[in-house]
Amino acid sequence: MARIVIELTNRCNLCCQHCFDEQHSATGKLPLPLVEKVIQEGRDCNINEICFTGGEPTLHRDFNTIVRRVSEADYSFSFVSNGVSFSQIYPLLLEFRQWFTGVTFSLDGAREATHDQIRGKGSYRHVMRAVSVSVFKDLPFTLNMVLTRKNQGEVEEMVNLAKRLGSGGVRFGHLMPTADTARRNLDLSPLERRRVESRIWQLREKASVPVLMAQAISATPPSFPARR
Repeated sequence: MARIVIELTNRCNLCCQHCFDEQHSATGKLPLPLVEKVIQEGRDCNINEICFTGGEPTLHRDFNTIVRRVSEADYSFSFVSNGVSFSQIYPLLLEFRQWFTGVTFSLDGAREATHDQIRGKGSYRHVMRAVSVSVFKDLPFTLNMVLTRKNQGEVEEMVNLAKRLGSGGVRFGHLMPTADTARRNLDLSPLERRRVESRIWQLREKASVPVLMAQAISATPPSFPARR
């Protein structure tokens, strides 16, 4: 399906070590009329699916309205989330289940300590609660892991965790290096990148869940097979 990715807001309710610092305190959001214009004109561009990113897209003040508008226009939609606010917004997804293709939860460690070290204390449990709700309510989800020096040893564990949780797949993406990621010792060397990529390709061949690899950190949901 042809799709468009819309960054609804650069606001976020976490302060991740690998994120660009200026986004943590940002308050910018896409105006609703502009989103509606994209929705209206997307069909002329053969767009069938809309993906929402951020920041944390569910923090957009008009997120509920936007989901309603997209569904009424008969687009499929998906989004990326850190899971913190999922317990508040999942009833909306149930209401528009017919058009919802899935949420991608950001999970930067198969182990709680690893993920929380990167994204903040308690953030791993937020993801696990969101996953539990998704499983119980039969809402499709996938996982996305940004590769860093702190979690590169957990790719096999992440694939196994995705299988146990019932995820529709797991995607790995390289970190976009910045001065801050270098200072925090998050960046992989070129050799480390090649080694971890090789392990991921090997896992992809034998894993019982889809495994994808992206070249750099991205908020774009991975293109796993849609579940309708």
